This record gives sequence, structure tokens and C-alpha cells, in this order.
Amino acid sequence: MTIKFTEITNDKRKAELIDCLESAKEEVYSASTVSNMVILLRKDGTFVTRGTTLENAPELIAQLEVLKFDILNRMRDEISDGEC
Repeated sequence: MTIKFTEITNDKRKAELIDCLESAKEEVYSASTVSNMVILLRKDGTFVTRGTTLENAPELIAQLEVLKFDILNRMRDEISDGEC
């Protein structure tokens, strides 16, 4: 039995997370090659991590730096839009 991500949502925030996972899933299927994936989820106040096997740690650290840059840019944009 296959459960679709959308069947387990019950609020707006969960729906946003599920949409993100579905989008990532589509990217994996449409790509000719893929490498690393790391998921950091805060669940009931605790951080839970999931990820693929680490084949190239320096590459993954570089990806985390890009992610950090993206987060900081989003924070800046939210502050300038008056959302924070």
C-alpha cells in the first residue's frame, strides 16, 4: 500500500512541508544524476535528520553553506517586507 504525502496532512504548515517534499521528489525523478540529500525536520520540538549516504563530505558542507546563504536572504527579505 502506497501512502501519498498529501494523505497525512492536517494543517497549513504540514501541507507546506509536504509540498516541499513532493517538489524534491519530482526533481529527483526528472534528473539524470543526483548526489546528496539531507533533511532537517523539527518535529514536536526535536530536530530529526534524514539523509543519503555521505559520499563527499566537503561537497555536502558547501551545499550547507549555500543553504545558509539562502536562509539569511529569506530572513532579510521578510524583514524588509515587514513580516518579522
